[in-house]
Amino acid sequence: MRDVAARAAVSAATVSLVLRRSPLISAKTRERVLSAARALGYRPNPFVQSLMRTRRRRGGAALGPVLAFVTGHPSRDGWRRDPTPVFRQMFEGARLRAEECGYRLEEFWLHEQGMSARRFCAMLCARGIHGLVLAPLPSPNATLALEWGHFATVALGFTLAHPGVHRVSNDHFHSLIIAFEECRRLGYRRLGLALSETVNEKVQRRWLAAYLLAQHQAGDLEQLVPLVAETLTERAFRDWFEAQRPEVIIAPAPQQIMLWLEAWGLRVPKDIGVASLSAPKLGDAMTGICQNGEQLGRRSIDLLVTLLERNELGLPALPDMLLVDGTWNRGQTTAALRGTLV
Repeated sequence: MRDVAARAAVSAATVSLVLRRSPLISAKTRERVLSAARALGYRPNPFVQSLMRTRRRRGGAALGPVLAFVTGHPSRDGWRRDPTPVFRQMFEGARLRAEECGYRLEEFWLHEQGMSARRFCAMLCARGIHGLVLAPLPSPNATLALEWGHFATVALGFTLAHPGVHRVSNDHFHSLIIAFEECRRLGYRRLGLALSETVNEKVQRRWLAAYLLAQHQAGDLEQLVPLVAETLTERAFRDWFEAQRPEVIIAPAPQQIMLWLEAWGLRVPKDIGVASLSAPKLGDAMTGICQNGEQLGRRSIDLLVTLLERNELGLPALPDMLLVDGTWNRGQTTAALRGTLV
């Protein structure tokens, strides 16, 4: 800042006011300072700006710089009411890790009344917020038109298709492989996969691809056609179930499927096994993959803080992708078949 001040023939305090968009500085002086900054290749570090803003506060406890947890569900708390707990786990993991790193994580909803993308970005910039964690969006292949140059951004999951940003996700492909092999180890020979096309798209077909590969490589198993329904209704599920006759059903969130099975007089796991690709937590009654949501949230903050402290704002030329393994939860909705050693 002193170098910029010397080149523009102003004080360092004037440079600071210009960079903070103060109305106290004339347009002519502002342009002279900005021109000098551009000539010297000066870029203000948002982490330092937030720190200085905190130090300038008078009275009250010093608060760390804020990171934004950005959600885009139709309602403000839609992500909190999702039937799978992974959204809430990701937020909690991110919040705790942000505090450990000296930051605060606050939730921001994209669809506040009267909110446009431009106004949303201006609001964040006015508060000195330059780090974004994008929560998974409700629809796949989503596009967001934010003013990305102001922010370092990390997306959770694969729902944001454009633009390309750094992202952290469960390794869905490997998770399905784990679930398939664990069910096979229990003695199941007819392993079925059931999911909706929307969910299939949300994970970029990784579960489906892994399932088809696992079946192809397991020559001793019967080859079942997976169910990928436009809408996973009871009728669509029953037609598939009666045609394929699976011994165990692998599904992203099988709670509704279990209710249908119960209504048909089938007992889980005595008559049929069920394995979830989004089990709530280790030790839960639901058998399946725990996506380790808190770890996903923590990793997203680690990546975001690294970007901020290196002053890497804007869209990356080559986005990073960090995949976190899922963990198998034995649960109580599958059972070892007779004669199987577990």
